[in-house]
Formats: sequence, C-alpha cells, structure tokens
Amino acid sequence: MRKTYKSRTILSLVLSNSRRVAFEPTSDDGSMFTTGNIELQRMLEEHPWFGKKFSLSSDTLAAMRRAAREQQAPASDKSSTTGKTASPSAKEKDQSAPTPKIEKITVSGLADAKEILAERYEIMRTQLKTKAAILAAAKEHNIEFVGL
Repeated sequence: MRKTYKSRTILSLVLSNSRRVAFEPTSDDGSMFTTGNIELQRMLEEHPWFGKKFSLSSDTLAAMRRAAREQQAPASDKSSTTGKTASPSAKEKDQSAPTPKIEKITVSGLADAKEILAERYEIMRTQLKTKAAILAAAKEHNIEFVGL
C-alpha cells in the first residue's frame, strides 16, 4: 500500500548510511513524501521525528480507501447478476436512491474554490491544480461553484 507522509516544513531525512529521503515541497508551505516501499515505510515510522516533525497523511489514506470502496462496489454488483438484467422502473430508482443535496457556493475564481475545498474537506492543494480537478472534487463533496 502506498503511504504519504506530510510535514509542515521542507524535510530531508537520513534513514540509514545509504538511505536519504527528501520530502517534496507543496503549495501550502509544507512538504510530502509518498512511497510504496514497505521497508522504507518501516524506517520512516521508526524515525525519532515521526509524529513530531512529520506524520502519515490521513487525507491521502482516506481518499485511497474511498476509491477502493468505489471500485469494489461496481465489481460486486456485476458479479451478483446471473446474466438476466432486471431494470427497475423510474419510480423505484427515485425511491431507492435519494438525491444528495447540492450546496451552491459563489466564488470569484479558482483560488477561492481551491481554498474552500482545502479548508473544509482537507483536500491537499496539490491535488487541485486544474479547473477539472477542482470541479471533480467539488462534485464528490456535493458542491457546485457558481462563478467559475
């Protein structure tokens, strides 16, 4: 599993005689480091600064868990069918799945939208670089930005 570590400062750590890790700077004056290497993850989590100067990013893990659940749900729906497709009527669809209420927020530009997503929903600003990424994150959280 890939893990992301986040720090409020720009860090560079020496983990062993031959291993050095440099965290990448982010737009919010912090830094982050992502790895899938289990040995490197163990060394990072045993480092004396772990939990003090850097920690595991809960935002990234939550997003990864959410994506894994979304990928498993359609696959399990397909595997449970026996070849016959029973399509429910329009009334049944409306009754079974309530439509989430979409919150409309007026913004003056992309920077305002990015700030709202980062502050309210703790989405990393590095994931909100483009208008498409901002709109996708807003849709995921049932938000519509007016003024973009």
